[in-house]
Amino acid sequence: MAAGTISQALTAELTRQMETVTLLAITVGSALAYDVIFDLEPDEPLQELRTAAT
Repeated sequence: MAAGTISQALTAELTRQMETVTLLAITVGSALAYDVIFDLEPDEPLQELRTAAT
């Protein structure tokens, strides 16, 4: 399968799967100084997106 065809197929499948995920807005707080960790609020929509994507 050609790279362009794979890309189109992947895009189509991801689009189909993400149609049920509601739009979300996330607030990102400051990065914690000791690592690359961000505080995201609210996190429930991210959990729904993660579930839909896996």
